[in-house]
Amino acid sequence: MRSINYKALLLLSLSISVFVVSCSDSGTNGVLDVTEDPDVTIAPERTEWLLNNTFPFTTTDSEETDFSDLQPFKEMIGDARVVGLGEATHGTKEFFEMKHRMLRFLVEEMGFTDFAIEATMPEAFAIDHYVKTGEGDPTVLLSNLYFWTWNTQEVLDMILWMRSYNAGQSSENQIGFYGFDMQFPEQAMDFVEDYVEQHQPEDTTFVTDNVQCYRRFQNDFDGYSTLLSSEARNDCRSNLETVFNYIEENGSQFVQLSSQREYELALQHARLILQSEEAAAVFNLAAGTIYGQIRDKAMADNTEWLLDFLGPKSKLVLWAHNYHISDDDDRFSNTEGITQGFHLAQSLQGDYYKIGFSFYQGRFNARFVSPTEGVGELSTHTTILPPPTSLSAHFHTTSREHLFLDLGPLRVSENINTGNNWLASPITYRSIGATYNASLRSLFFEEDALISNRFDAIIYVENSTASELLPFVNEKIVPNTINIPESIYR
Repeated sequence: MRSINYKALLLLSLSISVFVVSCSDSGTNGVLDVTEDPDVTIAPERTEWLLNNTFPFTTTDSEETDFSDLQPFKEMIGDARVVGLGEATHGTKEFFEMKHRMLRFLVEEMGFTDFAIEATMPEAFAIDHYVKTGEGDPTVLLSNLYFWTWNTQEVLDMILWMRSYNAGQSSENQIGFYGFDMQFPEQAMDFVEDYVEQHQPEDTTFVTDNVQCYRRFQNDFDGYSTLLSSEARNDCRSNLETVFNYIEENGSQFVQLSSQREYELALQHARLILQSEEAAAVFNLAAGTIYGQIRDKAMADNTEWLLDFLGPKSKLVLWAHNYHISDDDDRFSNTEGITQGFHLAQSLQGDYYKIGFSFYQGRFNARFVSPTEGVGELSTHTTILPPPTSLSAHFHTTSREHLFLDLGPLRVSENINTGNNWLASPITYRSIGATYNASLRSLFFEEDALISNRFDAIIYVENSTASELLPFVNEKIVPNTINIPESIYR
């Protein structure tokens, strides 16, 4: 039995548990959260302002090809090169459908060229190969991303659409599928070893020997941080750095033996190993905020690497949790952690546009979490209703099933009035990751949040239903090489 550090668990719950197949129902009835006065009502002028300043949209259905309801996004997003699409739970069907629909809109109407998801980079390259060539089984490749959260019919439907879209495009106009996470380094180590064996075979043993210390823990973060001494972890880190430095210092030779693009991929895979080890070294509940800080910085760095690798004309759509895509300069002190979105906002400035997602009530998939037992079974939950002065409670008063709100104007003081000043002040909103327990309210709401700082826009759906989970396919398909033709450099 172990107690839970709640703040740490909030971050670790966003680091997705893997290989969960069964799903039971363990929800609660939607009941008002009584931590706030149930008699509190929202001022009518706030509802009136929302009715006049939000945009209703017709559907989350990804099959809807009429994008007239989404046209305001063109002006809102403008010339931004990267659009982050968040989610308030990791298991809501409507969020996934709407993100698919937004991807189609951004590709077909705004010229976006590439897509990247909160999943491990090497495995995502195999899906990229499928959507561009049709080679491989998408259900197997989706299983190979490890995460139950993405192993859903909704994400599979998006992948199938990407393949259908690419089938009618020239190679330079095809959209790509990528990952920016680094939590599971097995295939990154495989790639580095295979690359060296192919191009510098006499050094293969040197590479294999130096990564061996981490092989035992390649997909077991908790074991690395708890079973090895600090000295042993430091030695292992040194070995992995030796491999990275070897590839980096012999770059000119490797480029001659392979190509510039293959070399850049090999060096990036060596970097993924280091990122993984740095996070794994602190992967425990006591250091959850440190782990989250390391992971989010790595995901931001990998996103920027993708932008460089894909070329200056690439335009990238990101798929991740609200927490990761948000700009969190009001959330933590510098010593506690900052998000992927914070780093991207700092480096990309106006080229990064972040869209959060919100809902009022309903059902979703998550793993049950207990204060005494930790993280347990994957279940379908029914959420408690939000506090009566929360963000989603405000949206609920409009009686609109779907809407989106442009938060940009609220950063200009002249635009603030009695109808919208609550949006420029601290407010509570939902934040549910891969775990849930209705009795642990504080874990699953962000409180005192400056919402107009964290996001540029909010997409709201009234009702959430659980995503359609797929069974994991126990078949590992790993391409010997990752072939990315020069033509995709945009």
